[in-house]
Amino acid sequence: MLRFPLARHFYVVTIVLSLGSCAGPGGARDSEERASRASSEDPIIAELLTDLSVVEEKIIALADGFTQEQYDWRPGEGVRSAGEVLMHVAAINVALPLFAGHEAPSSTGLTMENLPTAAPAYENSVKNRDGIRPELTASFEHLRMALKSTSASDLQRQVTVFGDAMTARAFWIGHLGHLHEHLGQAIAYGRTNGVAPPWSQ
Repeated sequence: MLRFPLARHFYVVTIVLSLGSCAGPGGARDSEERASRASSEDPIIAELLTDLSVVEEKIIALADGFTQEQYDWRPGEGVRSAGEVLMHVAAINVALPLFAGHEAPSSTGLTMENLPTAAPAYENSVKNRDGIRPELTASFEHLRMALKSTSASDLQRQVTVFGDAMTARAFWIGHLGHLHEHLGQAIAYGRTNGVAPPWSQ
């Protein structure tokens, strides 16, 4: 199940999220058209994109450092394996932007309407190292395009999650924080299996 921490962990598949005008008329807008607004000039977006690049580089480096056997390793029964953690990252990268009006890649089959069932199905659709790696890379590119096509005014729009009002800015910051949480998880998995984070060597 997808989780998204803002002030606390939220279960995204049961989320009650009202983005209202964040999605704009007609719902999700074409990502290339949105990106053309050059919103990366906004300092907050620029900082989020920088943070995204850092966490992406480290997660990808760990993904490349694990063997298939280590992809299958899990710390205990009922806990995600390393490969499942990486596919969870791919899933949240393509699923969460839906709430901000960004359509998921068609190959994932994810829509707002089918998210409760399609997100777990996508997350569990690939098990092997060679299959997970490209999904992970594509998910980060999708998230980057979503952020790049977000304007300064978009960041100020109000969203409501379980009755808690916040800005879209807080929504995106929460997602980046979620990614760092899973980076820490992947580091712990790696260290336990004798895989040192490549950037620490």
